[in-house]
Amino acid sequence: MKFEVYCQHEDYSKTLNIYIFMVNPNGGRSIVTSLDRMEVAEYKEGDPIKPTFSLCGKVTDPFLQAMANALKEIGIKPDGDPVLENEMAAVKYHLEDMRRLVFRDKN
Repeated sequence: MKFEVYCQHEDYSKTLNIYIFMVNPNGGRSIVTSLDRMEVAEYKEGDPIKPTFSLCGKVTDPFLQAMANALKEIGIKPDGDPVLENEMAAVKYHLEDMRRLVFRDKN
């Protein structure tokens, strides 16, 4: 099962509308109309839709940051996110190699 999430920010109302779609195995899409009951409705391109949920005002950024932190804590990372841990490990090993080369010559 695959999901797609789209965000639409409305500047004038300071609202973030979030649309969640479920992609069916046959390629069809359904919009999630209720998260708590995971209800979906068939969607055809061009159909008028309402957001799955909306966040308003000052709660938007703190809520999304808390959600991102919680997802990271359980090991969920966005696709395409650079893997900094691997890069840092490579830098660490490179520095260790350089230390061996530099300090071996002095001893």
